[in-house]
Amino acid sequence: MARKKMSSSTADAPVNTTTAASSGDGSSQAAASVPRILLRTYRPTDNEAVQYLFTTTMFALVPEGVRRKLWSPLTWIVWFVGYGALLMTVPRALVRFAGMDNESMWMTGVRMFVTFAWALFGFSVMFIVTERFEMVDKVEQALENDLKDPEAIYLKYEAPFDDEDEDEEVADDDEASRRKQQQEEKKKLNWQQQQEQEVHRPGHFWLLLADDEPCGMLGLAPAFDAPKMDQRTNLAPIWKQVLRALSGNRFQFGANSQPLAVIPSGPAHTATIVRWAVANQFQQCGLSSLLMHRAMTWAHDAGIRDVYAITNEVELAAEQILEKRHGFRLVRRHKIGLFGRYRAVWVCKVVEWMAVNGNHVNSRFKPKDDKKEE
Repeated sequence: MARKKMSSSTADAPVNTTTAASSGDGSSQAAASVPRILLRTYRPTDNEAVQYLFTTTMFALVPEGVRRKLWSPLTWIVWFVGYGALLMTVPRALVRFAGMDNESMWMTGVRMFVTFAWALFGFSVMFIVTERFEMVDKVEQALENDLKDPEAIYLKYEAPFDDEDEDEEVADDDEASRRKQQQEEKKKLNWQQQQEQEVHRPGHFWLLLADDEPCGMLGLAPAFDAPKMDQRTNLAPIWKQVLRALSGNRFQFGANSQPLAVIPSGPAHTATIVRWAVANQFQQCGLSSLLMHRAMTWAHDAGIRDVYAITNEVELAAEQILEKRHGFRLVRRHKIGLFGRYRAVWVCKVVEWMAVNGNHVNSRFKPKDDKKEE
């Protein structure tokens, strides 16, 4: 399909951010310790760094995934059912086969051991499933779809149609003439729709660097006519993946699951925030808001009216930032599975965001002069 790069009018200007040291003692040391922050547009040479940044930030959220499972009532139901079964079977087995007294101190110790062992086993299972299956699934979904080539998704446009019948041979002259006229009309329609798409459906991808090392990123996906579906093969629900691993991949346990939309579709004048991440050592420094501020102001300049954001069960901190700091409201929450997993969609009116935050610029962040752009 035909592709076209963004026009220079919507190109992103690099932002150089520094923190001025106080005039007190040790000002030179303080200035030297502050990293040089640069916010710029994604480049093809950044692909490996972007994938590494996304992977490390996602695996740091494993404890949040475990906590979400602890919030699920089904988790506690399963645990107490298993715990009750052990308390009934283990003492009876010891009384019958080992001759132990059911009221002895040794049996009390056995019950305490069973309680501790079952709690440790349950926590270990939750941690392993979250890290080895759920988080791996989230990371692989990104790396094998939009983060495989971010430039093709976020910084280019696709023509809405392909001219599949252009080279079709037609024996009849009248039919050939009619087909040629239809192809000309189709090309004209393609050109008009592509022009409308270029004007109203922009997207972008930013990379944040600290001393030339990637420390943050954010993607603003354009509004596609059709959702970008997961391109991976052999997809399956998490519970089937666990059974596959336990069987040594000898059994597939049913048909593959329906692929999910990696980037949803949407009407013109909308965009979706995805792959919003800040390196672990740079969190709690306001860099996530810097990325969000750049995305929202860029969306306003590009004529985008509504900005959506997608979160999941491990991104509670991102949800709080979206809702409390930037005025996003929850549109819907789609439940996935039975143990607390979900996918949430948020939305914010760009005009309303600009009215509240448009003039709020932190004095530490100083945009470069446009004349110095490459």
